[in-house]
Amino acid sequence: MAEYHLHAKTHSRGAGKGAGGHVRYILREGTYAHKLVESGEGITATRHRISRAEEVVYAGSGHLPVWAALPMDYWDAADLHERANGTVYREIEFALPRELPEGMNVHLAREFARRLSAVPGGVTPYTFAIHRSERDPALLHCHLMLSDKVHDGMARDPFLWFRRAANHGKDPAQGGAPKTQARISRSWLGDVVRPLWADLANDALEQAGVPVRIDHRSLETRRREQEILAEQLLAAGDRVGHSAALERVVALDRPPQPKRGRVLTHGGPAPDREKRMREHAQAVSARKAASMAAAVAHFESLILGDELAAAQKRREKARERLPRMAAARAKRLRREAVLDRALLRQRGRNRLDIQERWAWRRQQRETGREVDPVLENREVLKQEKHALADQDAAKTAPNARDTGLSSG
Repeated sequence: MAEYHLHAKTHSRGAGKGAGGHVRYILREGTYAHKLVESGEGITATRHRISRAEEVVYAGSGHLPVWAALPMDYWDAADLHERANGTVYREIEFALPRELPEGMNVHLAREFARRLSAVPGGVTPYTFAIHRSERDPALLHCHLMLSDKVHDGMARDPFLWFRRAANHGKDPAQGGAPKTQARISRSWLGDVVRPLWADLANDALEQAGVPVRIDHRSLETRRREQEILAEQLLAAGDRVGHSAALERVVALDRPPQPKRGRVLTHGGPAPDREKRMREHAQAVSARKAASMAAAVAHFESLILGDELAAAQKRREKARERLPRMAAARAKRLRREAVLDRALLRQRGRNRLDIQERWAWRRQQRETGREVDPVLENREVLKQEKHALADQDAAKTAPNARDTGLSSG
């Protein structure tokens, strides 16, 4: 996986091995062209010199004055003519993505050096070398030496080149090459160098079709960003995304890795490394405790909210069932009332009384069916009698005509 590693240093005149010694170190030339290694076992071990040329994958320089035929010429002159306590060079050491092929990494390092050398008013000389790791040959890192002297196109000899620039109003050719002020600010590394390297490396990874990216921001900033994202995902109900964000938070919750090299390899850990580790462990414990308390409170609120929602749903269902329950209860009460009245009617009666009563009712029905024909005959006779009486009354009436006399 591609990792972001970038380290910057500033070297003044009289400090360390100087610019000339350092350029020979990164180019593996001079006293750094060979190294002693031991071979054999026990007391029979022997030492012999081996070449270090294979450690340098690629090296190059740019914008050197015409009098500097070799990179060592320029940096030796800087050691010799730069003013006392003046900045001789700035070094940027950075790791190249192992996912990229060697040729793309060379082009990437060259482009990074070219972009950093461009400053207001011109360009500055630089030398860079790409090294292969002794532990893992697939790992490449680059040393970039930058000069603050601006190449403005005017011809100067080495002595004049490193003198102070001419004041305003004077002939620039009478003074030294001007020094750029763009790199003096402390924000230059964080605002210019780190973002530029991340952008160039990520563009190269994208062009190569590699699905990984590097991030130049601090671990603390990236960790806090993932914590905020995790809170947002949890609030949105995305449990899967929340878990993934928490995993990234845990991965980023670590102290920055120290610079690896001969200083740490042979001199042991930095003096304040143990103190920083303790402080980081304490900060991690405090964050974990606060995060656990917040998580417990949040989940308790979620559980309480779920219970309240369930209770509300139960109440709504109960309201929906009330009409049906009331109708069923009324029906049950009516049925019970009918049964109660039936029991009251049957109370005090035995089975025999009921049977006798049913038998009497059946007999009455049968008797009624026998009497019905007699009653019908009586009704017919009664109607006939009334008809005869009506005829007699009509004959004896005063205005009635005697049909018998009139006919005689």
